[in-house]
Amino acid sequence: MTIVRTRPLLALLCLMMVCLGSIVLHELGYLAATERFVVQFIAPLQQGVSSVVRAAQSLHLGLADMQRLRRENEELRAEVERLRSLAIGLKEAQDENRLLRDELGFSQMNPAYDLLPAQVIGRDTDNYIQTISIDKGTRDGVREGKVVVAAGRVSLPVGQAGQQQSQDLMVVQGLVGRVIEAGPNYARVLLITDASSATNVFVQGTQAEGLIEGLGRGKMELRYVRQGEQIMPGEVALTSGLGGMFPRGLAVGILTSVETKDQATFQTASTVPIVDFSRLNIVFVIRSFDPIWVGR
Repeated sequence: MTIVRTRPLLALLCLMMVCLGSIVLHELGYLAATERFVVQFIAPLQQGVSSVVRAAQSLHLGLADMQRLRRENEELRAEVERLRSLAIGLKEAQDENRLLRDELGFSQMNPAYDLLPAQVIGRDTDNYIQTISIDKGTRDGVREGKVVVAAGRVSLPVGQAGQQQSQDLMVVQGLVGRVIEAGPNYARVLLITDASSATNVFVQGTQAEGLIEGLGRGKMELRYVRQGEQIMPGEVALTSGLGGMFPRGLAVGILTSVETKDQATFQTASTVPIVDFSRLNIVFVIRSFDPIWVGR
């Protein structure tokens, strides 16, 4: 029993003696050659292990950075989409707001007319055929020949209505066209830009009279204005009421250029519609006006 118990003690004493001897030999310099040999042998292994560890650390950091950048990129994309959707929503709200203000102002400008609001539900605006379809028909008092109008915008002259800039706009009664076909719950409207459309007009300010004819493709031309009449680009042409097809005073178009020839009897002028047909959503049917030619 005594021998078994003393073995661990002897082993511990031997280990202590070896360690003490190594320290003494190291201090006396007898282990320098051995230490150099061991260091030379182990150093490449340590360098290799260190390189592997550094590479692993760099790879780990690189993967972590990539994941972080990917998350940030996805977050930025989501934020851009959110802001884009918000901007689109705000633009649509602004357009709808302006449209509602124009419609309200237009209705208030025309208390003498029985105006029936209608939604545009279809468009046929090929090269020369220019028509729209609306969601009101004979059940609402709409029939062939009825005049259709909408809110249009024109520049105010400098100083008019207290304005100082000619770029300021006002809402006006803009002519859209006339009903050429009506069913119980729909109607087709021939636009004033259609190649078969013709409207008697006068030029505001000069009172020069002429005829605006549609050219298709959203274009019109003022014709048959006598030589000597002073008409200029920027002036507004309005319905004259001649012929009884349209009431007097509806804005038709704005003159963009005037052509005068020395030997010609009449002047002509390129004209753009007051109403923007490409953005037309709401129109008004004048139920209280009956064209004279209807029924003849």
